Amino acid sequence: MTARIITLSDKGSRGERTDTAGPAAAEMLKAAGFDVTGIDVLPDEKDLIISKLKVHAGTIDFSPDGSMLASTGEDGKVRVWAFATR
Repeated sequence: MTARIITLSDKGSRGERTDTAGPAAAEMLKAAGFDVTGIDVLPDEKDLIISKLKVHAGTIDFSPDGSMLASTGEDGKVRVWAFATR
């Protein structure tokens, strides 16, 4: 199985903060047998997130309030992510 890590961080995408979560998640996935194809740090911008995910997924869309994202893939599964705010 393959995986790609995407961290949403405005400060991280500008180089003001180091992303430690992405590399840690990649190591855990590799230990579980995944082939990690990359780690991205993106600003929290809806259009940029969608364009990046469309490369790796079939159909993707945000909920009307922007708090969740759903995607489909070639495996026929629907995945839903909830975005936490700080």
